[in-house]
Amino acid sequence: MPITLTQAQEFRLRAYVERGDFGSIEEAALCLLDERLDERDFGTEDDLTWAKPLIDEALADLEAGKTRILAP
Repeated sequence: MPITLTQAQEFRLRAYVERGDFGSIEEAALCLLDERLDERDFGTEDDLTWAKPLIDEALADLEAGKTRILAP
């Protein structure tokens, strides 16, 4: 499906490519579109699966006695 970018969008995408973030304007557009679609998640609630590794790490630290109490 052809999509027409505004001049401002093309300028921004070109800047990403020139900076080395992406190999082409098309790659940048597709990647950024995918990221935004993932953020929207089509109306479902965030299930917080991204947090599981952080929680597991914190629990392992607690079990190993690697804790600090931070004073207010």
